[in-house]
Amino acid sequence: ATLAVLRSAVRSRLAPPICCDLKNMKLKEEHKRINNQTGKPFEQGFVDQTGRIFYSYVNKIGNDGWYLEEWKKDQKAFDLKKEKEVEKK
Repeated sequence: ATLAVLRSAVRSRLAPPICCDLKNMKLKEEHKRINNQTGKPFEQGFVDQTGRIFYSYVNKIGNDGWYLEEWKKDQKAFDLKKEKEVEKK
């Protein structure tokens, strides 16, 4: 019985609150890494020197204090992700 109580306690701390819609939460600007070329946070579609394309910030802050970021390796991967996102809606 003790192990079941512990598992339940761990699950409840790890699971997001039921009332929150994490996909639609507004990200705080102060945790977005700044694009050196523009002086502003990265925007979807920005292409870096290596050809990677910025997709989005992830709603999780890393050890460095910045949101994690999602980059796509090329235009094909970027377009595929966009298509999947549209299909979900």
